[in-house]
Amino acid sequence: MSQDIKKEFYDDGTTKSEGAYSSAKFKTGLWKYYYANGKLEAEGTYNGKEAGKTIHVIRKGKKSAIDDKSSVRNGKWTFYYSNGQKKGTITYKDGCPEGLLTKWYKSGEKMEETQYVECKPMGNKKIWAKEGWLKYETINEGNGRSMEIEWYASGQKKSAIPYKNGQQYGRVKRWYENGQKEEDVMMKNTRVHGSYRSWYSNGNKQREFFSINNVMSGEYREWTEEGKLLWEIIELTDDKKISIKNYWPNGQVKVQGKSTMPQSLSIHQWSQTRVGYWTYWYKDGTVTKSEKYSNGQLLTVEMP
Repeated sequence: MSQDIKKEFYDDGTTKSEGAYSSAKFKTGLWKYYYANGKLEAEGTYNGKEAGKTIHVIRKGKKSAIDDKSSVRNGKWTFYYSNGQKKGTITYKDGCPEGLLTKWYKSGEKMEETQYVECKPMGNKKIWAKEGWLKYETINEGNGRSMEIEWYASGQKKSAIPYKNGQQYGRVKRWYENGQKEEDVMMKNTRVHGSYRSWYSNGNKQREFFSINNVMSGEYREWTEEGKLLWEIIELTDDKKISIKNYWPNGQVKVQGKSTMPQSLSIHQWSQTRVGYWTYWYKDGTVTKSEKYSNGQLLTVEMP
């Protein structure tokens, strides 16, 4: 196959790109691209064939010299910053990124490692902060399952999220930077499906409830940061109602009443289906008012 070696230049005569064309007028073999300052921007090989679209996994600048001209990348490619520091490496197979993608920050610190399979980031992935600490990792566990893990700069784990076929699936865990648990949630298809528990950074409970496919059922409790019970919502299955209590920080009941089960069947939507008498108290236990509801509509208000 005959080749036409060609160079392109910037206005000042500095080389912009150099490489060969096949007889079909597509780029083939090794090509090099340069910044206007003369530094190498990228080097990689083409297969001399026409491509519909090139999949770019390493971002190029607005004034980049790189121009595939509908040619197919094939083989190893290396990219550089304008200061000469390596920017990234990836291998292409007939225009698709394949294998390990590696990126670096301009300072020289490693930024990312991602495994590509058939044009897609399907394998393990790691991301580092500019300061050099591991920030994020995806571990491919096979059969459509993976685990995403994040860290704080201190090295303390921030979160661990399991996935199945691209959806959150399994026990999701999150931590505060001091190591204290923040959340423990059962997920299915990125919806809360099972128990939900959360904590304040001091270790005290924050919320607890149970949900089926994002529909809260059973019991819900919420506490203040000091550990005082704030809300208690309980499903009364025999009566098909919901019991609601809200407390003052001193433990005195603030509001108490019942609601019928809303159409959504989620107990956290109780406010729209209030029924019967609702009573309100001051901190000292004195009744402030009593309201009567029917099907969510306020009928009367009684003051002491």
